[in-house]
Amino acid sequence: SSSSSSSGPSTETWLFSQPGANSSVKIGCALPFEGSQMLMGRAILVGLKMAVTDIAPKVLPGVDVNLTCIDSKCKDIPAFYALNRLADEKAVGVIGEVCSGASVAAAGVAESRQLPLISAASTSPSLSRPDYFLRTVPSDRYQGVAAADLVYRNGSRNVGLVYADSVYGYGLAFNFIAGFTNAGGSVPVVYTFKPDQGNATAAVAKILEGKASAQHPVDAVFIATTDLAFVADFLEAAAAARLDLPLYGGDSLADVTLSESVANTPGAALLPRLTVTAPNPGQQGFAELFRAFDGGKTPFSGFAASAYDAMVAMLQALGAAGPPYKGSAVLQQLLKQKFEGVSGPIEFDANGDLKPSSTAY
Repeated sequence: SSSSSSSGPSTETWLFSQPGANSSVKIGCALPFEGSQMLMGRAILVGLKMAVTDIAPKVLPGVDVNLTCIDSKCKDIPAFYALNRLADEKAVGVIGEVCSGASVAAAGVAESRQLPLISAASTSPSLSRPDYFLRTVPSDRYQGVAAADLVYRNGSRNVGLVYADSVYGYGLAFNFIAGFTNAGGSVPVVYTFKPDQGNATAAVAKILEGKASAQHPVDAVFIATTDLAFVADFLEAAAAARLDLPLYGGDSLADVTLSESVANTPGAALLPRLTVTAPNPGQQGFAELFRAFDGGKTPFSGFAASAYDAMVAMLQALGAAGPPYKGSAVLQQLLKQKFEGVSGPIEFDANGDLKPSSTAY
């Protein structure tokens, strides 16, 4: 059985009780429950609860699971404090964060507190190191190349790149450049902006200028940012300027928040022209199971599948490590995990990175 409670506006606790339980474990999560990534955070939380319900009775019989989630806002300082608080509260592992910049801050705490941390969404290559951070999504070393391959195969040769100067934006953008130029394409136009300081009208103007170039006329646009408000503004500015190029983006744009934010605006007309690299949405039927579990309250996101697999890995590692669930023992068991997840094959390398497969995107 399960129950939910809230302690303060930024924390949610969910208890999964098992018959005859004589002990309990606390698993933390640090996710955004406000801002443009809020719906992704909510979908990930549903995926975590589904995994606990399905797997805990098998691998942690007789153990109640306390899932304590803190709103870390997709930002570095809130994520830093969330991880420290969860460590103080004796969590034995944490799922989070979503945004790569927040995960970098969280990973530092996880390492110093020896607290295993698994992200279901953070893809920056800067997170690839042998520490207490793991992830069930591939690094942007792979996503950037996969996106570049997609754009090149669709016939574009000169891409205008729009990216945020953030941990996620920079990592994805430069791996896209590497993959696209290696394929034989070029990136003659680049518009970069500081987080929360993008000027969509200026970005569109720079792309249009590149499109008119005689030497390398821009024939597609690739966008790398987690700032969905900027992307919505970009679509509206592009519609107003009658920009008619194919648009591409990274996995952070695979979020219903974006389509909802441009609904009933001129920008909505450009959505059919936007193609994004989305995470594997799970095995056939997973989305239906998600909606049935949640009662249709939360919009489905493919990241719910990678979150489900993150929690399965955590629970199986806890079961293998056994009490007192010491961080180093749990990490050792996490790195041994190898199973067919709902999002695809789950296996980690020495850096805690997911070993990518052809089903990753």
